[in-house]
This record gives sequence, structure tokens and C-alpha cells, in this order.
Amino acid sequence: RLRSAELAGASPGTTHARSADVLRWLGKNSDALEALENAVRAEPDSAEANTAFQDVWWQMGGHAECVAAYRRMLDETKDSGPLTFYLGRAQVGRADELRRTGSFEDARRAYADAVLTWLRYDGMRPGDHALAAHWTAICQLSIARVALEEGDLLRAENEYLAAFQT
Repeated sequence: RLRSAELAGASPGTTHARSADVLRWLGKNSDALEALENAVRAEPDSAEANTAFQDVWWQMGGHAECVAAYRRMLDETKDSGPLTFYLGRAQVGRADELRRTGSFEDARRAYADAVLTWLRYDGMRPGDHALAAHWTAICQLSIARVALEEGDLLRAENEYLAAFQT
């Protein structure tokens, strides 16, 4: 049991995240993921809950499952800015994993999907334009890196130039 004094006044997201820590220490990763998903649902804008949720999925090699979880939550809640942000972050993590494993075409598609998410986020949150542009540029630079790793120098150059115009 967590000491109640540590959680006194803690947000629901923090409470779920702390419970997930204990579950992970006990080797109960699926229960930890459930607790973290509850944390994200309770506080979709909690960086702590979302980062922990993504970290557990990624440590388990569940990059695609993480993206699917955010899509499911977005389908249930509709246009949530915070969930859209973290979906974009999860998509970039998935694309990075595909690139690392040499699945270049899948990585390119995953980065392109992430770009669409960041553009949607930009439309939802105009005040966060610089943040959305930053993530969009990261995706475009990553697409350029994929092209470079494949030996397509012309495509890599075009993608790099596009990233700097974001």
C-alpha cells in the first residue's frame, strides 16, 4: 500500500501513476497499463500519466499497441487536444521503432500519419502552433533520415528542406 500521506491531495492521474509503479515492481505490467490508462482518462493533460503510459508500452515493445490505445481513447472522447498531442507523440515513437528495425516503408507511413496528427493538433490548439510545428519538423526530418538510410539522397534532401520550411 502506498502511504496515504504521499497521495494526500494528489490528482487522480498521479494516484493511478503511483499505483502503476507498484504494479510494475510486482511484475504486473498489464495491470500497470490498466492503471495508467485510467490515469490518462482521469487527467488527459497530465504529462506524468501520459509519459508513464507510453514508457511502459515502449519498454514492453508495444509501440503499435500504444498508438491503438490513444486512438481508442480519442474515439471515445472525441476531439481532445491533450490526447491528440500524446497520440502524435506515440506515433513518432512507433515510427522511430520501425525505422530502428529497418522497416523503412512502414516507418515513412507512420511518420506521415504523425504529421497529420500534428497538423490536426495545430488546428485544435492554435496557441500551441510552435509546438505542433516542432513535432511536424521532427517527423519530416525523420522521413528524411529514412530516405538517407535507404540511400535515396535526392528524397532525403527534399525532405530536409521541407522540414525547415515548417
